[in-house]
Amino acid sequence: MQNLIESAVNPKEMWKSLNSVLWHKKGRDATFQVQDGKCTLSEPKAVAMRFNKYFANIGCTVAHKLSIVAKGAWKKYEAVFQVNSGQTWNLKPVDCRAVCEIHHALKVNRAAGLDKIPARLLRDAEVELAPSVTYLIDKSIIDGTVPDVWKIARVSPLYKSEDKILVENYRPIAALPILSKVMERAVYAQLSAQLDQLGFLYQHQYGFRRGHSTAQAIGQLNNWVLEAIDRKELTGLLFVDISKANDSVNIKFCWES
Repeated sequence: MQNLIESAVNPKEMWKSLNSVLWHKKGRDATFQVQDGKCTLSEPKAVAMRFNKYFANIGCTVAHKLSIVAKGAWKKYEAVFQVNSGQTWNLKPVDCRAVCEIHHALKVNRAAGLDKIPARLLRDAEVELAPSVTYLIDKSIIDGTVPDVWKIARVSPLYKSEDKILVENYRPIAALPILSKVMERAVYAQLSAQLDQLGFLYQHQYGFRRGHSTAQAIGQLNNWVLEAIDRKELTGLLFVDISKANDSVNIKFCWES
């Protein structure tokens, strides 16, 4: 109870304390089952294959249901690309200092990938390991390739809601090797800076951008509503939740654009 009280100010720690009290060994030992057509699977390998088949095809399934995008929808982005088409931009090698900063910012509670290398190792030995990791990242950037072992993730199904026997009620959580995460952040820093310099991103995109947050989005929305009230106008809100948005992105189209 004392731990629960102390963790009340931190929602994440509070739920950890609650789960430690509510989690029963009986539920942990229960046989995991999923439905496959009219059959019920319980053998671990069969269950894993069922999840793998569903997760691997979910993007294509959702994408085929999407409507065709209007021709003028990408006009703004095409204009930006054409204006700067005479310029070339390439990723640059990183230095040990930048890699050390990435190591230091790693969250040590993240699950390790298939290589079993924990984030805590890179963080605790950031100075000692930085030269070797920097060499690997620079080699990848110069060669223009990412090591295959860095692309292999350990995927776990995370239950969302409703019937637990249906694979549709789970979402995949992929744990990539921690070195691939370091590589990803090194590339992201350069790519993000380049996009900001070009003014490519929409000014009111608040998610996944340095110096921006969802709190700013709420503040901007509040300002728009108040301004509309001052003009004696009615305000209507339309909230859109796109199902499997990341899974249905056409990666090939993004690279060609």
